[in-house]
Amino acid sequence: MLKLIFAALLVVPALAVVAIVMALDDAPRARSFTDPLDGAFAEAGADRGAVSLHATIELPPEYPRRYVNVDMDVERSAENGAVIRRVGIGELDVPGWLAKEAMHWAAGHWPELADEHVELAAVRVLESYPARLELACVWPGSPVEHLRIRSAATGDRNRSATYGKLVAEWAAARTGPRAPIRELLRALFGEAAARTEAGADPVVENRAAIIVAAAQAFGCTPVEDGQPVRWTKPSLHRRDDLGRHFVGSAALAVLLHRGFSDSVGLDKEYSDSRAISGFSFSDLAANLAGAQFGDLATASPGSARRVQEWMEQAESDVDIMPVVGDLPDNLPEEVLKRRFGEPGAEAYQRVLEEIEARIAGVPLYRVSK
Repeated sequence: MLKLIFAALLVVPALAVVAIVMALDDAPRARSFTDPLDGAFAEAGADRGAVSLHATIELPPEYPRRYVNVDMDVERSAENGAVIRRVGIGELDVPGWLAKEAMHWAAGHWPELADEHVELAAVRVLESYPARLELACVWPGSPVEHLRIRSAATGDRNRSATYGKLVAEWAAARTGPRAPIRELLRALFGEAAARTEAGADPVVENRAAIIVAAAQAFGCTPVEDGQPVRWTKPSLHRRDDLGRHFVGSAALAVLLHRGFSDSVGLDKEYSDSRAISGFSFSDLAANLAGAQFGDLATASPGSARRVQEWMEQAESDVDIMPVVGDLPDNLPEEVLKRRFGEPGAEAYQRVLEEIEARIAGVPLYRVSK
C-alpha cells in the first residue's frame, strides 16, 4: 500500500504536467463551418438549437506555448434545456458530462457562476441564435484575444444566413469607422419582420436581431469566406459609447429582463465614477432607453410586431432615444455625491425623472406592451 501511495504521488504530478502541455498551443486556431462536427450535433432538428464557441486565450510571453484554444459545443432541446455536448481545451477533449460536473464544482466555489440568470441567458441565446451565422470577436488587450461563435447547420441556410449578411453589407457600405446603430437595427428588424410575415415567432426574431446588433457593437463581426468583415462601430447621436450602452442594455433586457438590465447599467456607471471616465447621466439614459427598447421588442407578439413596424419608418436617432447631450457627464465619485448624492437623493432623482420624461416622449415607448 505504501508503494502504491508513493507511485500515485509521482504519477499524478506527471499527469498534471501532461494535461497542461496538451492544453497549450503554439498559435491561435481558427475554425469555420467546413470543420467537421459531431454527427448528432450537426444534424440537430428544428426543435433543437446548437451553438459552437471557439475562444483563444493568450498567455504572457514567458510561456513557451502561449495560447489556450477552447472549443465548446452546446445544444438546446425542449426537454433538457441547455446541454454541453463537448469541451475541447487544446488537444484535450472533455465529454459533456465531465464538463457539467466541473461547472457544478466551480459553481460551488464561485456562487456567481450558479446564478440562474447565467443559465436563462444561455438558453435564450440558443433559442434565438441565427442558424449558420458565424461571428469573430477580437478584443486587443484582453486575455481572450480571439473568440469565434457559430451555429450548427440547422434551419434554412439561405434565410438563416441573412442576419450575418445584413451586418456585413451594413459595415461594407460605410466609409468611416462608425455608423448609426439605428441603421443597423432597421436592417435587422426588417429581416425579422419578413420572417414574421412568413410565420416565424416575432419575439424570437426580434431577440435574434438585438443579439446580433449587440455583438457588432462590442466587436464581434460576421465571418464571410473564412474572414471577419470589417468592424464598424455602431454609434448613437454620433457617440460610440451611447450605441454600446443602448444595444447592450437592450440585449440584457431580451436575454433576462428589463429590471436586471437597469440595475447592471446603474452599477456600471457607479463603477465608472471611480475610474477615469466618470459617471455619465447620458450613458445611464442610453441604458434605460435600450432596456425599454429590448423589453418592448420582446414583451409579446403584438408589441414585437409593432416595434418591427416602427423600425421600418425610423429615420433619426431620436426615434429610438432622446437627445441627452446636455446631461451631466464624466463625474468623478466625489463630484457625483456632492452635486447629486446617492440614488434616491432629491437632486439625483430630479435628473433621473428628466431622463425618464425624455424617454417617455419618444413615440415608440408610448406603445402598449
